[in-house]
Formats: sequence, structure tokens, C-alpha cells
Amino acid sequence: MKIICAKNHEPGAREMRAVYAQSVVKLIEAGEPVLVTDADLMRAIGVLPYKEKYPDNIFDCGIAESNMIGVACGLSAEGFIPFTHSFGTFATRRVMDQVFMSGAYAKMNVKMLGSDPGVCAALNGGTHMALEDVAMMRAIPEMTIVEPTDAVMVEDLIPKIAHTYGMFYIRMCRGKAETIYEEGSEFDIGRAALLREGGDVTIIAAGREVVEALQAAALLEKEGKDESANYEFSGGVFSGSCRGASGPDGADRHTGQVRRSRPGRRAQGALRSDGGGHRRRGPEGRLQKVKRECIGQCPV
Repeated sequence: MKIICAKNHEPGAREMRAVYAQSVVKLIEAGEPVLVTDADLMRAIGVLPYKEKYPDNIFDCGIAESNMIGVACGLSAEGFIPFTHSFGTFATRRVMDQVFMSGAYAKMNVKMLGSDPGVCAALNGGTHMALEDVAMMRAIPEMTIVEPTDAVMVEDLIPKIAHTYGMFYIRMCRGKAETIYEEGSEFDIGRAALLREGGDVTIIAAGREVVEALQAAALLEKEGKDESANYEFSGGVFSGSCRGASGPDGADRHTGQVRRSRPGRRAQGALRSDGGGHRRRGPEGRLQKVKRECIGQCPV
């Protein structure tokens, strides 16, 4: 993990969707068994220009998101690395059963992208605003949630996600995002990046809200607080990542969170969880099994 913070946070020159498209195409060109599927939104996510050149790797499944997930799970069972895409609402709510049963329960290797989550949908309206996608995906065993902050993070994480076996939900905006990291930054999935030190307040954010958290820290500093500590997550949230978020004497700082969607109990639960139940497949693709005993019998 190598973090190089940008000196200013102006919108980047590259759109997030363009970087995503270029990243998966690079994997295809490198000979990786990557297949890209979409639900009639190929132009919206930037992969349409590459479809003609790579017709055997890029597919449009039409406005049939649940079927797309089923197709992706089948491709995974055959040894491919499928990426799927739709808007955040349709990438989660509409496909829940297929994601759970065909994907997580069957321990498949599918990378799901939900674009414009939270209120990023803007003029598309409330029907396209995924406010509960994180809560739903966190409830699924084997699922890892990743929310890239800017184009630099997208470019670094997409290959790592492709090379990490398991179910992934990636949530990100499609347009240009404020630059938080300089080129050359490297990230670890599931590990927090400390963007600035502090002694009084800890602010935890992900995705587009990281820039808001940094602005909040600057305001708190003006009010006399001892520079807020800002944590940014590039993957699943584990309390181990935040154990350093305490004062020098071990006393807890005030901790806050910044999200695009409702600041409900789901994020609080994520922060309180110690990640003890999280199991991933190893390099050989074998699941680290957890032995369980069934006490008593289930009623008929």
C-alpha cells in the first residue's frame, strides 16, 4: 500500500467510467479470462467502443439484470472472471436472489459494478438512487464491497479485484471525481488509508465523500480541533482498520462517518464488526472452511 495524497482536489481529467473500461480492456488484452457483461448500459459505462474489437469478451445481456447475474455465475463456474454492470439500484435490488444463490452460495467469482450509487444518479431521479445497496450487499456472505474514490484508485483496484477470487460489489460514480490521490498510489483491498493525522476527531469516509471529509477536517481545524484524522476505505470495512483511531493515551476520539446515502445503522454495524466472520478463498481458489456444529434439531 502506497498513498500519495494530491495537493489539490480538483476534478480529475478522466471519467471514472472511462478508467473502468480501460482497466478491464487491459486485462482482456493481457490474455486474462475476463468477460464483461452489461444490462443495456454499455455506452453509459464506457465499454461500448471496445465491443466491436473484443466481441468474444464483451456482451450485452439487455435489460435483464437477474439473467445477467445468472450468466456471469455460469461463466465463473467455467473458469472465467466475469464483470457485470448496471446502475446501482438494478445491480443490487433487482438481482438479490441470483447474487445470493447462484453467486455467493455457490461460491462463484463474479465482480459486480453498480454505477451512480447513493444520490449520484442526479437527474435520473429517485428510482435510480441506490440508498440501500451497501446494506443489502453486506448481508450476503462471501461478498466484498469496494468503493473507489477517484480515477487513480479505480485504475489500481480493478486488476486486484480481478485477481482476488470471490464475489465483489463495486460502487462508483460514472463521471469525473475530485482527485484525492496522485498517480502511482497503490491500495490494499479492505485496508484503510490514513489521509491526515489528528488527535481529537476521526472521520471515516469512502468514495466521493472523502473530499467532503477532508473539507470537514479543515473546518474543525479552524475551530481549534487538533486536526481530524481522516480514514478512507478502499474495500470492506473492518474494525481492525480503525483500531489506531484513538488518542495517544488510548482514549477514543469522536468518530463520525460520511456517506452519500442514509447514515443508518448499516455503516455503524460495519465499523463495530471485527471482521471475524470474513473468509476468502486462498490463492489456490479453495475456500477457507469454518467448522460449525449444529446443536439440537430443527423443528419440522
